[in-house]
Amino acid sequence: MNEATGFCNGECPGVPSEQLKDEEKAEIIKSKLVKFLEEDDSEEFKNYTWWYSYKNQNKQDSTYFLPFIPGKWNLDNMSLSLNATHPSNNESEYNLHSLFGFSEGKVTYEVLTDQTVTPLKDKRIFLLSRSTFAGSGKYVQHWLGDNQRTAQDMKYSISGVMNFNMFGIPQVGPDVCGFIGENENQGELCARWVQLASFFPFARQNIDNSGSGSDQEIWRMQEPYKTMAKNALFDRLQYVRHMYSCLYEAHLNGGTCFDPLFYYYPELDETFKNFEDTFIVAGTYKVSPVLTQDLDLARYSVYFPNGNWLEMRNYKKSVVVNNKNGGQMVVLDVP
Repeated sequence: MNEATGFCNGECPGVPSEQLKDEEKAEIIKSKLVKFLEEDDSEEFKNYTWWYSYKNQNKQDSTYFLPFIPGKWNLDNMSLSLNATHPSNNESEYNLHSLFGFSEGKVTYEVLTDQTVTPLKDKRIFLLSRSTFAGSGKYVQHWLGDNQRTAQDMKYSISGVMNFNMFGIPQVGPDVCGFIGENENQGELCARWVQLASFFPFARQNIDNSGSGSDQEIWRMQEPYKTMAKNALFDRLQYVRHMYSCLYEAHLNGGTCFDPLFYYYPELDETFKNFEDTFIVAGTYKVSPVLTQDLDLARYSVYFPNGNWLEMRNYKKSVVVNNKNGGQMVVLDVP
């Protein structure tokens, strides 16, 4: 998971003093963590924040009033205090916060590729990280973290994969079918998500087990969703060599393998609209996923630039577009 988090805001409460021996510290911390895990609503952990207990938040060394706080959370939220000091270089967490996951990935990669110590000689290294930063793509792959079991989050996952390709991490993907939420009556959503994920550079299911209802593993899905998902996996096997080649080329020379349409047609204003609805995979495949929960959906419209577009399921069928505006909406059948 490689994030600088202890599930406490700033620092965990009751941290032992420096006078205590290491083994005594370990026992106190262990007992508090056991209590926390047994009582998720423990007020001691829930309400404790380093920055609330700080006597003067207006002091210059406070980390509460920062020039920029992304979203609604302070950067101390569930993480190390930004005033913490790293003993190896005497730097503050404020200066190193974004490098935590990056540094762990880099060191792990270097150890596993060091021919003098690695047990994996002559093997390619696959490291999956949730905490990354600019430059991480040289050492690790990425997944997009906890998402929700909703059609909206399924659509968001497309722009998430696009973004990380732009950030220099081409092998990336979400928790397919969603990590958090109820399982009940989500079979169709999961099947559509597996169809979409068959074109993600990295695709896997990673599911929180606290949701109610049926399990989301493909082999446990009810029909017709199981067949829909299974067929999507077979589709992925047809394209995976080409996708692999794109990722290897990106590894050697840089580049992306999952792109918005405007990368290829920047002169067309239409490609900048609803860019999750259709995208290009591995520089070759134009994918138009179904992003709704509607098994009765028979046809839907999607934008095509001018050209002769072959259907991958049937090479005899094609979409031919020759429009004076450079492209047009085309109605497609839903398989």
